[in-house]
Amino acid sequence: MCGIAGYVTNLELNHDLVINKITSTFAYRGPDDEGFWVNQKDKLTTVLGHRRLSIIDVSNAGHQPMEFENYTIVFNGEVYNFEAIKKELQELGHQFKSNSDTEVIIHAYAQWKDLAVNKFVGMFAFAIHDKIKNILFFCRDRSGVKPLYYSLLNNTFIFSSEIKGILAFPNFSKKINIESASIFFKYGYIMQDYSIFNGIKKLLPGHSLTYHINESKIEINEYWNVLDYYNQHTLAISYKEAKEELTSILSNAVNLRMVSDVPVGLFLSGGYDSSLVGGLLKNLGYENLETYTIGFEDKQFDESIYAKKIANHLGFKSNILHCKQNDAKDILPILPNYFDEPFADVSSIPTILLSRFAAKDVKVVLSADAGDEIFAGYDNYKRAIEYAKKFSYLRQSRIAGLLLNGISELIPNKNYRNKSNFKGLASILSDLPAKESINYLKLFSEKNNNYLVNKLFKENSTPVKTHFNTLYYELKNNTNSINNMLALDYKTYMVDNILTKVDRSTMSASIEGREPLLDHRIIEFAARLPETFKYNKGIQKHILKDICYNYIPKEMLDRPKQGFTLPLYKWLTNDLKDFSLEYLSTEKCNKHMLLNTEYVAYVKKEFFKGNKAYQDLAWYIICFNNWADKWL
Repeated sequence: MCGIAGYVTNLELNHDLVINKITSTFAYRGPDDEGFWVNQKDKLTTVLGHRRLSIIDVSNAGHQPMEFENYTIVFNGEVYNFEAIKKELQELGHQFKSNSDTEVIIHAYAQWKDLAVNKFVGMFAFAIHDKIKNILFFCRDRSGVKPLYYSLLNNTFIFSSEIKGILAFPNFSKKINIESASIFFKYGYIMQDYSIFNGIKKLLPGHSLTYHINESKIEINEYWNVLDYYNQHTLAISYKEAKEELTSILSNAVNLRMVSDVPVGLFLSGGYDSSLVGGLLKNLGYENLETYTIGFEDKQFDESIYAKKIANHLGFKSNILHCKQNDAKDILPILPNYFDEPFADVSSIPTILLSRFAAKDVKVVLSADAGDEIFAGYDNYKRAIEYAKKFSYLRQSRIAGLLLNGISELIPNKNYRNKSNFKGLASILSDLPAKESINYLKLFSEKNNNYLVNKLFKENSTPVKTHFNTLYYELKNNTNSINNMLALDYKTYMVDNILTKVDRSTMSASIEGREPLLDHRIIEFAARLPETFKYNKGIQKHILKDICYNYIPKEMLDRPKQGFTLPLYKWLTNDLKDFSLEYLSTEKCNKHMLLNTEYVAYVKKEFFKGNKAYQDLAWYIICFNNWADKWL
């Protein structure tokens, strides 16, 4: 796990100084080693930089940038099956100098070029300079675990693991992208490929990018898309066969993520997903693992007692950190140091605290993210199905889209953000004629959200197309409501919210987070399973739970889902009230001059009155102004 950056420019610069300045901005991603590589050709200079967190082959043999023949690589992430690929390459005549996965990647590229990525099982973002073709080749993992940002302005191409690396390039002009800001206030995160700054984009998961150096031209290609699997025919498989096959895939995914030359721990919440990972580890023969859990004084949010029982059942050591208001008070002001864009997921606070806690003992932690998005774990899915049944009489109506306009107030969890609404609507629409479904989806995700966002902004923000507006066109199976929702969440909320949170939080503590449930073989299989295997008569994560019961007694797990969060709104109006008042103030809004201060004052008043309808919006404004304090 590391941080990477680099650029191609015709500017005359002290390149050693510049690349060191860039990679120093995210030194916490790789405190163990650093390296730079500079190549000049035809008045153009190509520079690669690397910060290393040593996990596999911690010797100097794993130093980056790494060169082989006509190729030079900088790499962030892990390719867990590198030993199998290495053996295949050795049979083809390749010889290796290290035991690192980085060397396997560069040899694989030399052998198979861009097709090499199809062999990789892992999380990764890498850049390879191809001297013969005079290109930079980039690739990001299928699910989007590892980030990669890039910018092309005035024939200077810059890339980095984090936005702050690009901002550190000499004379880079920082200007807020108003469309991206509007996306943030709709969803609480900025959906790719947008970023908060003009001129900076995110490489999409499952995509490669080729930068043609001489022509200063970008070429982007997709090599993997989860929708390709959701759009396939459902597997003709029995539940028993599916359970056995999925158990095998899960076991292999977990086992591969234990490949490490440094200690590995487990984030254990006490819920189904992390408990399943723990159970699989125990079944694979791993003993005495360190587990890390965060607890809260407020029992409504605390699952630590359950996590401890499960750790004891598995024979693992339980380490529990209790999060208090003062802990949040310390973390809140520094969130923008690690999240270079406005980001509103409150669970980033306990995730950072938990990462720091684990970093005292281990350099790698397994995290059970994606179980909800793959196997229908969120309560929103269940509510959506219930509402779909209530509105099923609209199924045959040719004017269903128009009729739904009149009953949108009945859809659950209505607020300006509307993420849950969107899921409920997607389910409802799945039973309607395709044309009406798509039209109303567009209306709902753009018009309904834009109304409140435009009240917040001084000037109307321009509606932009996001995955919420385009993915529905790509889903061919419009009768499968649960799978439609899962596919949409996998492409949006999971990557831009959940994975962003885990990457920045773990990296801020200089530890590597690994997500075994994001092994692409799991989603490729699960996407084609019958819907009832995932959601069956009100039972969420049906097949995943049944597998989990093979390792953990049902009575230890069967309780209402709590989620990984904290009592933030209670804190923000009490001990953290001064922080709230400061970042809801006119003074902070005037720093960027984007928001309507009169409306912000109204939101603040309603928030402190206890009006729950304004909780999220107040928090979003606080997050945005806190971010602006750091980056503008």
